[in-house]
Amino acid sequence: MDSSTKQRYISTSIWSDEWFDTLSIQEKLVYFHLLTNEFTNAAGVYHFSLKQVRIDLDISRDEVNAAIGKFEAAGKAYFFKEYIIIPKWLKHQKISERSKMFLGALAILRGLPDEIKGFIADRKHYDFPVEKYVQIPSIYRLCPVEDSLCLKNDSLSENGGKNGIGYAKKDENSAHDSDSDSDLDLDLDLGGGGRSDHSDPPARENPVREEPPPPQLLNTIRKKAAAAGFAVGGSIARKFSAAGIDPSWFSGPHDFLEFMAHNVRAKYPGEPPERQRDIFLSAITWDNLRETYPEWRERQEGAEKLRRAAHARDHPPETCRCGGALLPDGRCPSCSGKYEFENSRWVYEPPSGRTFADILEGIRGKEIPKEMPPGLEF
Repeated sequence: MDSSTKQRYISTSIWSDEWFDTLSIQEKLVYFHLLTNEFTNAAGVYHFSLKQVRIDLDISRDEVNAAIGKFEAAGKAYFFKEYIIIPKWLKHQKISERSKMFLGALAILRGLPDEIKGFIADRKHYDFPVEKYVQIPSIYRLCPVEDSLCLKNDSLSENGGKNGIGYAKKDENSAHDSDSDSDLDLDLDLGGGGRSDHSDPPARENPVREEPPPPQLLNTIRKKAAAAGFAVGGSIARKFSAAGIDPSWFSGPHDFLEFMAHNVRAKYPGEPPERQRDIFLSAITWDNLRETYPEWRERQEGAEKLRRAAHARDHPPETCRCGGALLPDGRCPSCSGKYEFENSRWVYEPPSGRTFADILEGIRGKEIPKEMPPGLEF
């Protein structure tokens, strides 16, 4: 299996779900696409373009918008500010609060733009107690903290979302909150374990604390992002550091930010620089990048090693370690040794039957270079 491939398990009982049965064949296909496309992640909240649906399924813009509108009206999926939100994704993962997947989902949620955090803080949009674990500036909250369902003041329901599609108002017994969709169990391949119920994670007196990132890491992130062509400020650097990325991925050659920039430019080559920067800032949450980065970095390091070897092979040494000038075939007339190219570097081979001590004795009195030329091994 390709290392970039992710597995999504969908219960076969989806075919007997009442809401799913109301969908047309095309709408079912669009819904499955939202659940299984390559941009999905452990949180069920991911940056996405509906253009990708049109390309993959070969359907029109109006058909895609109509399907999304139907999903939004039923509370099954939302498209907001170029993010897809699957409301019951985490509720059906059956994960424990301390599992790697749960912590990974929290890292994704904490790395989302504040506007998206505010949107999913409304439990109608995302069935998970986001504000227990994620800090959301009050300006971006769509409803009061104490009113987690926003049943009365739902500005999005009144004004519509990005596509101008109104969100249907629902009471507490609506289809969205009923058990009718409890069959839509979407499980990642976790190797078993985790919660078997669909309850919210247990509330804790002291939720997960976010330690302030070290200044050195923030400086590294800013420098690496600038080197990748996307300058970021201190606040963005802090969001990147809190996104659950291994800090070592931000350092060294072929870092994660370079990989992000490479993917953004490859996937959106026709977008203007300002738009590419916006996409780059959101790409930190893309799970598919985290899953494929180690393999990409290994390929880059392998390619760089081959380039260094080719450069060394094309630039043989001109002077022997003993100080003598080498002939074109790598032989040294002074000490009768020879240089051979082995394992990406030039290696000195002393003349047959002689040791290094013999060679030093033979050239005693001559000036011996203090340092070996780059790429040579004596």
